Amino acid sequence: MSENQYGIIRDGKVYRKALEGFPEKEIGEVKDTEEAALEYYEQRFHHLEEKINQMEQDVHATSNKGSYLMKLLHWKETLADYDGLGDFPALYRKLEALEAHIQETISQNRKRNLEIKTALLAEGEQLQQVSNWKAASEFAKDLKMRWLKTGSLDADYQEAYEEKFNSLINDFFERRNAFYEDRNKMMNERVEQYQALIEKARQLAKNKPAPEAAEGIKAIQVEWKMLGQVPAPKRAELWNEFQSVVKPVFASLKKQPAPAKRFQQKPKPEVLNAKKALLEKLQAINEKDKDAAKKVQQLQEEFKNLGFSGGAEGAVNDAFFRTLGLIKEKQFLHKLAQAKSRDFSEKDEKEMIRLKLRLLRDLLGRDERELQNFRENLASLNTGKNRINKMMDAKLRMQEKKVEVKRLLQEELQQQLQE
Repeated sequence: MSENQYGIIRDGKVYRKALEGFPEKEIGEVKDTEEAALEYYEQRFHHLEEKINQMEQDVHATSNKGSYLMKLLHWKETLADYDGLGDFPALYRKLEALEAHIQETISQNRKRNLEIKTALLAEGEQLQQVSNWKAASEFAKDLKMRWLKTGSLDADYQEAYEEKFNSLINDFFERRNAFYEDRNKMMNERVEQYQALIEKARQLAKNKPAPEAAEGIKAIQVEWKMLGQVPAPKRAELWNEFQSVVKPVFASLKKQPAPAKRFQQKPKPEVLNAKKALLEKLQAINEKDKDAAKKVQQLQEEFKNLGFSGGAEGAVNDAFFRTLGLIKEKQFLHKLAQAKSRDFSEKDEKEMIRLKLRLLRDLLGRDERELQNFRENLASLNTGKNRINKMMDAKLRMQEKKVEVKRLLQEELQQQLQE
């Protein structure tokens, strides 16, 4: 019978001796000599010991110590069943000490993770009130990436924090998508309105004498300028189609003799009064009325169908289309506020106005910058072509009207806030 400090051989079988909680255990058989068998199982133990020592070095060398915890726990659990001869109690104590070190590190990391994720949640609160969706989308993506890179929290916090963060991110992207859906819908509606104007101009060109068609087209041009922006490629396409319809009319008009005085229409007071009445009706429309868009469209059609009145018509026309632009701007701002703030309808009246003013300031600032750039570019541009100059002047006036309408709306909202 052979034995050493950790093992003994009896009846051709190799046993591990009982040591500090590790009971005696049969671990194998003698296949050659007893000395060779003892040496073989000692080598098996040394091989396991080297693996654990290497893991210990790796744990101390890395910042992600928690990734070794499951492997360590598995070795602790299966150590008593390992077939080898050596100081198993010492190896077990090493694993316990290493586990304590990892658990302490995890605890400290989770405290730090809690601080980081608490700060990220606070930082993400600004997503509830945004005005620049593109920049906010980049910020949201960066915020989510930083959240994912931050490790787990203690079980007491993990679920609640994940739920709150996911709700914050998901709510933002839902509102962003709703905003773009509304904007796309609005753009599509504008395209349809532009196409309707083109069709009206086409019918005038087809069915009316050149002088009468030209007057009708001039009125359509005023409406065209008030419709607002659509994506640049579509805007160019619509404009080119519109010009293909109206240019032949004005070209034909130039070839005709100058109109005699008999073609000049006399002022029509009844038409002017009718236009003034329509203006009053338009001014009385509440943009929150669910039928507001329909009423505005009807009044716009009636106003246009009245034709020329003469006299003080210019001032009435300007007032009508300025009011028309103001109503449309109010409707757009109301939809924008609803998209920006999910609980908009639950806010009190003053808070609704404050939110609209914040959004309007951003929109107005953008239009004012565009107007300033346009003026600077126009000042440095000398085309030498009267037709192009007129076109540029028309665009400048349209941009000035956009700024004017937004300023009028800003004054109105500020007045409501003070009431």
